Amino acid sequence: MSTGVHRVMPIAGSSTVEATVVAAYAYALELRATYNETNGSSGAFIVSTNSSFGVDLGQPANYPIWCAMYDSMGVQGILSCGATANEDWDIDVVGDVPTACPSDYMIAVTNTTRNDVRNSNAAYGLTTIDLGAPGTSILSTNTGSGYSYKTGTSMATPMVAGFYALMFAAADSSLIVQYKNNLSLGAITFRDMLFEAVDSNASLQGITVTGGRLNVFNAALLASNFIVPVELVSMSAENTENGGLLTWITATEANNHGFEIEELYHPLISGDGSLPGEDPEDGSNWDMVGFVGGSGTTTESKYYSFIDNDIKTGFYNYRLKQIDYDGTYEYSDIVEVEVPAPNEFALLQNYPNPFNPSTKIKFTVPVTLSGVEGSLVTLKVYDVLGNEIATLVNEEKPAGSYEVEFSAAGGLPSGVYFYLLNSGNVIETKKMILLK
Repeated sequence: MSTGVHRVMPIAGSSTVEATVVAAYAYALELRATYNETNGSSGAFIVSTNSSFGVDLGQPANYPIWCAMYDSMGVQGILSCGATANEDWDIDVVGDVPTACPSDYMIAVTNTTRNDVRNSNAAYGLTTIDLGAPGTSILSTNTGSGYSYKTGTSMATPMVAGFYALMFAAADSSLIVQYKNNLSLGAITFRDMLFEAVDSNASLQGITVTGGRLNVFNAALLASNFIVPVELVSMSAENTENGGLLTWITATEANNHGFEIEELYHPLISGDGSLPGEDPEDGSNWDMVGFVGGSGTTTESKYYSFIDNDIKTGFYNYRLKQIDYDGTYEYSDIVEVEVPAPNEFALLQNYPNPFNPSTKIKFTVPVTLSGVEGSLVTLKVYDVLGNEIATLVNEEKPAGSYEVEFSAAGGLPSGVYFYLLNSGNVIETKKMILLK
């Protein structure tokens, strides 16, 4: 559990004027950005803001900078809470600022009573209003001095903002590390736990995003018992001269045994312009082509790569099957690589050369030779006297890149040999050396 000093910082900015509100938010944003840039030596570790004000019936399109500030703060790790209208309105229909602003980093709050039902004078919205919180007859401070009971979404929303911040005090250290490694994603992780922790409430079902009322205890438990997931933050694939290169990065890992690399191959587009019928989502067509070990449990970013060096002309779908030590697994999103058909007939130098006892020979057949039906290709090996030693290829080949192996393990003497590729009227020859 984290420790430290937790404070509430009042900022003057309660207004319906966009410029005033943006200036207030900008102050919080600057403090948090400075904290992030200086690793805590300056600025302030602000994790949430509360706005018990707004524009009734306001349309987000008319307040674009105000709404955009929530995303700007979210990038720095700040989640904001907004009080919705104190009217029995459907905000999805009539609008409100800020609670109709389309930002993932703004939690819109409505008001519930001591009977645990939505206050009939509090707004709602299936896509705009996230959850309810107690906001009816709340003992609160008065301006100047003293206390009195107050009612409204302006009472409910500070509870959400404050208890969201409290989750940071309860959070497991690994959750804090993950949050600091990726502030914007970390803020969403805390938000999602807050949403998951709500108590389902019949009066909020079907008219709010979560259908529930704030539950602080559940949220604190989720934060304190957080298990670091295997969090894949990026994955890409590209065609290289060595094969299909896959790279991916994890932000965190827990009990990660490793990744199986799965492949789904589509040949080149056929003569009628259609692709083969395999569905990338159909697991029956996927092949496992490799495995890369994981890093167990870590809160540090890890970089991985894999080269699929057995590819040919066509389209390749790749996905990762991340496997835990207990055997449970999860699939990644799918990435695609296109291996275009060669545009020229080519015979490459064997490797290794000199060799003993075997070597590999690569060649390409272009579309201009193969067309749709393919082209008859022969690849033969000869000694210096012109005697045929071996036939490595003698068949029709569609356009693509190929590799064959030649073995001299049958007792061939050391010396110079030639390999000849023939396709139609095109012939190419290379020299290789057997050195025993």
